[in-house]
Amino acid sequence: MELALDAGLIVRNPCRIKGAGTERLPEMRCATVEEVTALAQAVGQQWQALILLAAYSGLRWGELAGLRKRYLDPLHKTVRVVEQCTELQGRFIWGPPKTAAGVRTVVLPSFICDVMVEHLARWSEPGIEGHVFVMPEGGPLRRANFRARVWFPGLRDAGIEERMRFHDLRHTNATLAAASGAPLRAVMHRLGHASAAAALRYQHRLDGQDEAIADFLDQLAVAPTGPGQFRAAPDR
Repeated sequence: MELALDAGLIVRNPCRIKGAGTERLPEMRCATVEEVTALAQAVGQQWQALILLAAYSGLRWGELAGLRKRYLDPLHKTVRVVEQCTELQGRFIWGPPKTAAGVRTVVLPSFICDVMVEHLARWSEPGIEGHVFVMPEGGPLRRANFRARVWFPGLRDAGIEERMRFHDLRHTNATLAAASGAPLRAVMHRLGHASAAAALRYQHRLDGQDEAIADFLDQLAVAPTGPGQFRAAPDR
């Protein structure tokens, strides 16, 4: 229709809808550090590592479900994302991440590595090809069972509203990564995003961050001390 309009075949494009070209995404929930800690304590020992790794690595559910022991290196504080597990109508499908950017190595905080060492020894499948996270009865993580048995009871016990999703833990990691001052490219790599637009969705203001920006600007600025007078900028 736009081509017809340009060619003069029609006088007006009937398919044009005001505001249709503007993408409006819903506000995404971001768990606080305190909520992550409370949730990790509420879900029980077997699931603490899953909650903490999701919140502080940014891995997706499928990447966590497909994670094998050989790709987790607590000694060097890294986890390699090369495989994911997708559940489709009760069947599990293993394969690479959906984009080339999803194949990545993520550096972990030291305290997460300590948690993972204990988890590997107690809860993971045996052997280097064993999965890091499995259901109590064995086998890959099932999202529906996990939500019913672990996630929703954990939210209630931690005093967190039930509308929070597991995926919001990934949002938490991305927000904290952005707040650290890391450049957008580094945040994109950590999340496995190929486009800057996708990564920008995860950058939200943390409480107090705007005040920190103002304080930083105050250190740089040159403010007037009187009519026609300015104080010198502090030495840097």
